[in-house]
Amino acid sequence: MLVGALIVAYAIKSFIVFSGCYNGICPTKLAGLWIMLVSAIGVLAMALLPDMKVVEKKG
Repeated sequence: MLVGALIVAYAIKSFIVFSGCYNGICPTKLAGLWIMLVSAIGVLAMALLPDMKVVEKKG
């Protein structure tokens, strides 16, 4: 979970840095930035919600 949270934090920082306006020039937010942000959130979601099998003990 720690690694997933760090990935999301870095993705948000990178999204802000690469899509922010500077000196009156505003870059367009292309698909790569959005894919990076969504996949980082997906990594965190998969870390928080693992698909673990529950084994019941008999006896």
